[in-house]
Amino acid sequence: MDILLIKETGDVAFQNGAIPVTDEARQSVAQRLTILLSTFKAEWFIDQDYGIDYIGQVMGRKRSKSAIDTLFQSAILSEPLVKSIASFSSDIGSDRKYSVTFTAITDTGEITEPITINLGL
Repeated sequence: MDILLIKETGDVAFQNGAIPVTDEARQSVAQRLTILLSTFKAEWFIDQDYGIDYIGQVMGRKRSKSAIDTLFQSAILSEPLVKSIASFSSDIGSDRKYSVTFTAITDTGEITEPITINLGL
């Protein structure tokens, strides 16, 4: 169980003055992966290894799409509640924007809703 976040904004959800929690493993996993893939490595002071090394391994000089895909897939599979990746598709546009959409299978066998991450390279 995790604190429930509003999917569109990432803000904590409040209902009648209470803070609800996630009620499904797939919901928790989707939130955790969205946070992980949206965090720059060393951004969180408590765990300097948490997040993606965007500066060192993604941005800067031209990186291949397959290298970025591998980095994201490894990060997804590093989440303890993820058993495997059910679907994965990505694209780098002519404007150097990377977009990835995927679903993951949780350790309980549930499949997450599609998760999309967009970023500029």
